[in-house]
Amino acid sequence: MGLEFRLRASGGDWPPAVVPPETFLRRLPELACLAPRALLATQTSYGTELREPRNTSGMPDVVVAIEERGFYILDNNSELANLVLAEAMRYLLASCERVTIEEP
Repeated sequence: MGLEFRLRASGGDWPPAVVPPETFLRRLPELACLAPRALLATQTSYGTELREPRNTSGMPDVVVAIEERGFYILDNNSELANLVLAEAMRYLLASCERVTIEEP
């Protein structure tokens, strides 16, 4: 099992007015820093699983789920998770005043 993070936004608007969190997750693999990786994104009942092309079975590289005023991120591939974490922070900070990162 990898590292777990919870991002929580405070102040400002939730959900962010730019796009709903569900849309943000659907668009993640298409963002400029992630698109060259040709990620496989799978929507599950819990959240979005992201896998690099060489990882077709087993644990996903990253799992992102929407939670109250933020996201839960499970990191099984630190390089990819760092990019996802940065994009999630940028998304939240566009509409909120502060974002905290916690390890559960």
